[in-house]
This record gives sequence, structure tokens and C-alpha cells, in this order.
Amino acid sequence: MTRPTDAEIDRAIQRAWTELDPAQLAVLGRLSPAQRWQLMADLSDFGRSAIVALEHLQSPHLDEDEIMRRVTQHMLDNDDVVEWARDIADNYFRKALLAKFADVQSR
Repeated sequence: MTRPTDAEIDRAIQRAWTELDPAQLAVLGRLSPAQRWQLMADLSDFGRSAIVALEHLQSPHLDEDEIMRRVTQHMLDNDDVVEWARDIADNYFRKALLAKFADVQSR
């Protein structure tokens, strides 16, 4: 596998930057470090659950252990897991993120 060029890294950073929402960043800024870590863990768990649910929908004949094995193997084999997860769970993840921010903001 080849390493990305500086130009490719710059483009990836620019794409990520355009997805940032100032309102969400303001909410994150008010969270304690512990709350940020908890949010990250919750979102990671949610993302994994969404990926597993989609795999189950695509392959209903598989049991939970086989689905988890496939998801885990894909994550280990794929250098671009973030893009894979985003493609699969984008709408669900964004809705959960917004709901989580609203929940945190209301506390």
C-alpha cells in the first residue's frame, strides 16, 4: 500500500473541515474531557451497532457471531474503516450525533 501524498492529505483535511458544524463544536467545547470521551465511546458503540445491523439486514441467514467476525475482520483488513463506516451508517450516525448533542445540551 502506498502512503498518501501531502496533496491527498490536504484534500482529506479540507473535506473533513467542511463537515464541521460550528454549533456542534460549541457544544463539544462546553463538555468536560470525561464527557467528550464518553460521547466518543457512545458514538463508537452506536456506529458499530449500525454496521452490525446493516450486515444482518444484508445477510439475515448469518448468526450474530458470524456477523461480528465479518465486521471485525473487515475492520482489520481495511485501512479506510472510517469511510466504510460512514458509507454504511451515515444517516443513522448523523441523526444519533445530533440527538446526543441535543441531549447533552439540555442537561
